[in-house]
Amino acid sequence: MNDPTPDTTLALSLQPIEPGGFPAVDDAAFSAAVTASEAGGAGTQAYFDSINQTSDFWADLAAGTITLAPGVDPRDRPVLMASDGNVDLRVQAVWAPDPAGQRVGVLTITTREVSGTGISRLLSVGVVVDHNPSSLVIDEGVFGDLLPALYESTGDALVGLAVAFAAASRVESPDVDAETITSMVLFNVSQKAISLGSVLVEWGLDFTAVTWGQVVGEALGVGALMAIPTIIEFLGHTMRHSLVLENLTDGPLGWSVDVIHGEPAVTLPTTAVPPRRHGPDPLDPSRTLDLSSELHLLFVNSTRISSVGYVLTLTPTGGPQIQALVSIPVAGDNVIWVGATTDSADQVWAEHAVTTGTRLSVQADAGPYRVTLSLNKASGTTDAAYFYCSSLVLTPR
Repeated sequence: MNDPTPDTTLALSLQPIEPGGFPAVDDAAFSAAVTASEAGGAGTQAYFDSINQTSDFWADLAAGTITLAPGVDPRDRPVLMASDGNVDLRVQAVWAPDPAGQRVGVLTITTREVSGTGISRLLSVGVVVDHNPSSLVIDEGVFGDLLPALYESTGDALVGLAVAFAAASRVESPDVDAETITSMVLFNVSQKAISLGSVLVEWGLDFTAVTWGQVVGEALGVGALMAIPTIIEFLGHTMRHSLVLENLTDGPLGWSVDVIHGEPAVTLPTTAVPPRRHGPDPLDPSRTLDLSSELHLLFVNSTRISSVGYVLTLTPTGGPQIQALVSIPVAGDNVIWVGATTDSADQVWAEHAVTTGTRLSVQADAGPYRVTLSLNKASGTTDAAYFYCSSLVLTPR
């Protein structure tokens, strides 16, 4: 009887280290941009202009106009990188063994808005050995040999996400299911066998599999940043409202939305927005990073002669329920309102959606928290389009 074919598959997976999302690095550039945005008007518009510069970057990546290319960081370590002059992207994996488990490294995807606010965002996941039939000892040198497989898989994932979100976003009535798209793309990438050539021959292995199934939630944050600016760019004159929520508290933030007029253009699962985090930089553990978790939402009118309006409900840890209202009517001035209330969304809308004397920034205290909602313009067009935007910032008092 012949011996069964030997198992020669070395399998790696990418798994979450902390709660998901694509958080912003809370540094001086971030603080200045958010503070300016909280004031409303031009400050809010500049904040979103910088975010929306990513539309060209992700669209160019999807079209192949820009490509991911190998490079090195200032410490001469290999990276994967791309840039369109407005946004820089870096992918870097470093050896970081976890004695308590099977994690051998950390892979980080970083974007930085170089021509706008300078805000950086990052996603870090653990590199875990799922299957090692040859009992290969993965030390720093071997991890370096695995970098081509990790970078190839990451490049496939980012390009695949950009292509999928661009295709779903460039329609007259967008209804982008971010979770389904992300799951589908990462599943397809995980099925691809990745060759390491002579390295695999030396180890007596046939191929390396890199599985992305564990990081769907994390990649959703990247997907929203891909989809929302693309929709904004494509829809032209359609009335729309974009909102970015910044959770600067130390607890998770539950949320839900009641749409009164219009419809959400990107559907996201209503999982809690993670808390603000403070910890080692995944690429340089000798320094620490503060990270702000974000939620990106976009709403459009159902027809070209209808309004946009919704009530966003926030449930912070250890604080009262908070309601934030945005009304973008077809005629008349826009309205924003925020407050701590146990009223239903319908009650909040009935009481606060119609008012006079539109303000571009409103603020309320809610137990141990302060919440600020901004608006870029009370009426009119932005760059010849009916585009309005708001930041919603929750901070400790």
